[in-house]
Amino acid sequence: MVIMFLAFATILVTNLAYSTFLQSESVGMIKHQLQSEYILKSLINYAAELIHKDSFPKVDCLKETWGPFADGLELPDEVASYLGINPEEEVRVALQITPLNGRLAINNVWDSTNSNLKDRFQEIFLRLFKNLGFDDDDEIDHTGLFPNTKFRSAEMLGNLIDYLDLNEESFSGTVSGETVKGIEGDLPEKFKFPHEEKNSKNGIYRINSIEDLTRIPGFTPNRIKALADLINFQNNNYVNVNIAQEQVLMALHDDLDSGAAESIKKFTETDYFTERTLLKN
Repeated sequence: MVIMFLAFATILVTNLAYSTFLQSESVGMIKHQLQSEYILKSLINYAAELIHKDSFPKVDCLKETWGPFADGLELPDEVASYLGINPEEEVRVALQITPLNGRLAINNVWDSTNSNLKDRFQEIFLRLFKNLGFDDDDEIDHTGLFPNTKFRSAEMLGNLIDYLDLNEESFSGTVSGETVKGIEGDLPEKFKFPHEEKNSKNGIYRINSIEDLTRIPGFTPNRIKALADLINFQNNNYVNVNIAQEQVLMALHDDLDSGAAESIKKFTETDYFTERTLLKN
């Protein structure tokens, strides 16, 4: 009886100790969560203040107050302390402010309201896909709809247009002298791309996120990773060359090779273009 009582007491103490440990852990997690939320809100407010201090209202460039954070930058200790981050706790926080108008608007490859713009963007994205090496990689379709199929740049463009247009036929056309074909007409009925009219604008079914891209054959995770920082899902019909990455600049025209793109980037590090676009309506 004594042995049983001792065993029961031991179990009780153990359970109480474990319960206290869990409660302590929960309190600690809640504390860290609240601290993280506070830091996040502080960073958002700090970023908004940097953006508000816009010295070049007509054109964004890296000479703006937010410019140093364009590629991501760890906050100096004095700034971190001001935001309530204690450097002694070994918490390191970096901030990245990425202007989207230096990226390519992927929905514009099928903007039926402006045929010239549509043609231009088709050429640009075909060039971008090729420059990123999509013709030469070994990426196999990830959707399961086309097993062991390798979609190259022109086919990716065709599949992208098929996703954006409002019909269920395979796209077929010529871009930069190259035949571009899609696959929608070959899809089983239950896998047809979503073309609800209520979600369309200007005659296209818009892509709103990276998740949408994953539904398109040929847009494998590795390829999307390569594209993620070069594209946006907005309606901007121009590219701000002051803040565009080299791959974006090279995609704008055949004559813009890596050397020319690098020269543009070096120029924007010391000065900026007052004409904000290389691409217009």
